[in-house]
Amino acid sequence: MAIATRDKVAFLKSPLAYSPPPAGVEVMETHHSWVFLTDRFVYKMKKPIKHQHHDYSTLARRQANSRAELRLNRRLAKPIYLAVLALTVDEKGQLQLGGTGRIVDWLVKMRRIPAENMLDAAIRNQTFTTTEIDRAATKLATFYQRAAPENVGYNAQRNQLTAELDHTREVLHLPLFKLDTALVDHICHGLRQVLADEANLFRQRIAEKKIIQGHGDLRPQHVCLRPTPYFIDCLEFSQELRTLDPIDDLSYLALECDLLGVPEIGERFFQRYAEQNSPGVPATLKYFYKALRALVRARLAAAHLLDPQYQDDPRWVAKAKRYLQEAQINQANIRYGVS
Repeated sequence: MAIATRDKVAFLKSPLAYSPPPAGVEVMETHHSWVFLTDRFVYKMKKPIKHQHHDYSTLARRQANSRAELRLNRRLAKPIYLAVLALTVDEKGQLQLGGTGRIVDWLVKMRRIPAENMLDAAIRNQTFTTTEIDRAATKLATFYQRAAPENVGYNAQRNQLTAELDHTREVLHLPLFKLDTALVDHICHGLRQVLADEANLFRQRIAEKKIIQGHGDLRPQHVCLRPTPYFIDCLEFSQELRTLDPIDDLSYLALECDLLGVPEIGERFFQRYAEQNSPGVPATLKYFYKALRALVRARLAAAHLLDPQYQDDPRWVAKAKRYLQEAQINQANIRYGVS
């Protein structure tokens, strides 16, 4: 007999699901997962859903994704990502985490990091230090330097970037969002022009074997500063989206730091990468990827309105507009040759 997701969630909400039982369990729901937080550990269970870039619709696919999440995140946060655990049911219909009965789902187990140790909190609280930022930036630059290059051709990369632009433009044009579609078109046209005019720059990065499997979702809330720097929650579900130029990876982090009012942090990560990875960071690529990331974030923010639970929440359109402004600023930086 199949076990409903609601029954799995109800079980995992209880402290008695864990050994030893914690004092309490906090529950978070994301688009992709249910997340259960105890005092010491975090347990993540994928939702049985299927979208464009990920498919968790079967037990086997959720197992494969959980194992990929563990393996890929151990690259930059090995002590944090502990195990993949089976959720089982016995002959009496009782669920058990890590039991020996019939497997009904899979969870990733992680150590819980205090929220104040993450970069986003350190920025809000103004508790980060230059030493902490440099230590994290050095670790990431070393990771990029040592990563095996991916066999990606220029045409494949160009087609992927173009497809991302086209899809983003199409979504941002939906009347429901009431966005400035002329601005969207202007930004998309400008970025397409960069792809055409600077083809040799993109080709050079490929020829120098700079394209790797990076983090893919490098945001301040995924950067742990202390006591040791770790980078968590990489984009595990799509190798295609995770295969990128490190400048793209860093541009996402820099964009989010810009929005939080600390552009110097993003620039410090770029600087460390340039110091360890010749020939450094071409300004054109930095601003191209920052503009593209901002445009995609505008799309993702606006797309919340397609979900009935968010349709009356004005913050998502406001957020989309803010990202569009950042995309416009970074595109202008390309045009005016800002270094």
